[in-house]
Amino acid sequence: MVKFNAKILDINNVVKGLKKSEVIGISIYDFIEKNAIPITKKSIKKVFATKKLVKYEISSIANDRIYAT
Repeated sequence: MVKFNAKILDINNVVKGLKKSEVIGISIYDFIEKNAIPITKKSIKKVFATKKLVKYEISSIANDRIYAT
């Protein structure tokens, strides 16, 4: 869950080596690849404007695994 400014409010799973408390309040843009930032910003803006779920997919590599969101 994120705020409009993309700061993390809550998270289910964190990247290995980090604690949940270390991630809360940090921008999600610190954890995704630069090419995924525009679609993520657009999606967050749409969620807050429409108050409806927006589905999109990005890939990120962390801990030698590929994650799709």
